Amino acid sequence: MPCKDPTSGINVYLDSSDRLTGFDFFKLTCSKEIGGESGLQDYCREMRAEEIIELEFSVLLGVLKPSNVEDEFFLYMEWDALVAALAQYLGREESVDRDRYQIDAIEYEGDSAVIRQLIRPLEEMPKIVSCHSKARREGEKT
Repeated sequence: MPCKDPTSGINVYLDSSDRLTGFDFFKLTCSKEIGGESGLQDYCREMRAEEIIELEFSVLLGVLKPSNVEDEFFLYMEWDALVAALAQYLGREESVDRDRYQIDAIEYEGDSAVIRQLIRPLEEMPKIVSCHSKARREGEKT
């Protein structure tokens, strides 16, 4: 049975030069890992935080090549959470939904930092449009 509370979290680990060493993206209620096999962590490891927040999702799709819609969705969720956490950490949060993404803590351990972010669920899920309806509408436009 799915959790009734889809609140999630991300812990982002940076070295002393603000380079990504890793991240954990998980459901808050049960600590179950979300995604994790998208390749995003490996792709971004060793990148500076400033570089990561400039990454375009469309570029990641081309580089990481998710094999299906579900993998693409998980990649998007990881990317969006990672970028929001790093943007807030760097004080570049003008495009971050601060009601949804909230820094819980920033902890410094020696020369490294851990950003702990809470991710609230969307107020309203996007409307799902069937492939049949979408194709019909696109046919009407041509």
